Amino acid sequence: MGITDKVSLRPATAGDFDFLWELHRRELRPYVTPIWGWDEAWQLNHFQERFDPGARQIILFEGLDAGALGVEWQKDALYIAYIAVKGEFQGRGIGTAVIRDLLRQAHEQTVPLALSVLKGNPARGLYERLGFRVTREEETRYWMEALSIRGGPVLVRLHPASTETLMQYGSIPITFEVRSILEPRLREGGAGGFELREVELPGPYVKEYDALPGGRPESWVDQFDLDKWAIFLAEEDNACLAGAAVARDIPGLFPLPGLGSQAVLWDIRVHPAVRGRGIGTRLIQEVVAWARDQGCQRLIAETQNSNVPACRFYARRGFELRAIDRFAYVGESQTAHEIMLLWQKSLN
Repeated sequence: MGITDKVSLRPATAGDFDFLWELHRRELRPYVTPIWGWDEAWQLNHFQERFDPGARQIILFEGLDAGALGVEWQKDALYIAYIAVKGEFQGRGIGTAVIRDLLRQAHEQTVPLALSVLKGNPARGLYERLGFRVTREEETRYWMEALSIRGGPVLVRLHPASTETLMQYGSIPITFEVRSILEPRLREGGAGGFELREVELPGPYVKEYDALPGGRPESWVDQFDLDKWAIFLAEEDNACLAGAAVARDIPGLFPLPGLGSQAVLWDIRVHPAVRGRGIGTRLIQEVVAWARDQGCQRLIAETQNSNVPACRFYARRGFELRAIDRFAYVGESQTAHEIMLLWQKSLN
């Protein structure tokens, strides 16, 4: 079964025993050992006794055996019983692609996607970036569950920029994987303007806006006067699926040449489980309507050249790239290598 053009699944067979045992031994031993220790003979015997190829699928990357997956359809959830990717295949987005496909399947059946992860296993970070949250903690592991999306009506509501609202807002994941960047290149030495070219990175990395200094939404209360801010939340059955934060006439915030007051789209985020449903577009529509009601003539959005999906999102929704600042983040250790891109949408 194809998941992406490079990632697919095939049923496991009895002939995969050696591959699955070595995968289990290599990838889980570092996290099992600190908790229970590792007795090689006991582990092998236990693995042999419980070996059931019908309960596993082999994860393929470009046709090569790269990992294994085990899922169980339970009464009220789709449960990931096992997932592992061989070390030499890690960092290529394979686990992310598999889990996103499972999120899609769970969404189609209107059930949550659940799993457990041993304490100390860094895979927990991946799961959280994909929208999982800890629902129960035991001595040795965390039980996690992704947001259950029922597919019902999504309501977009305007909220005051209170601490309570910003904490709700911050519950929506904003982490993403950077696989390419937009590189500005001058035309004719600058006389012909510039163009942005997408450049693939030799290896992906994860960016988490909320982990940056002052990034957490609830910290905005201490950084800004929020009287001129508006927070939009997209909700389904009281669960926050997406949100947008917009401010108007903030002195010195992204000043661009031109007359008239401006609104700044400070932040927009959509839960990974509901991306592709048009919720981000609905939020932009609500933000534009609010900004017009406030008498603003333009809407400004900031991105970085590392956020290619956001740049495409804005361009498709009528924003124009108005400014590039190569040195905007030179004082920020985590983002000094990035370039600021300022987008503008006319509201006239």
